Amino acid sequence: MQPFETDTGVAQISSLTIDEMQTATRAADFHRTFEDRVASEARYLKECEARIVVADIPPLAFAAANAAGIPSVAVANFTWD
Repeated sequence: MQPFETDTGVAQISSLTIDEMQTATRAADFHRTFEDRVASEARYLKECEARIVVADIPPLAFAAANAAGIPSVAVANFTWD
């Protein structure tokens, strides 16, 4: 396992307050290099001979799987109650 950023999420000032400017800035910075990230992850998937990607909906996972030519499955659980 290799830790790295797959999605920027939401920047928060507190548990109830979103920092909209920081969130937008982080997302723009991340997506500025998105294609390079996809290519790097696709290479990794091919090198480790992955046969499927299962992920909790970060777009990078599915773009990389597609670029590597392997299937992917999205698993999400939004129960913010």
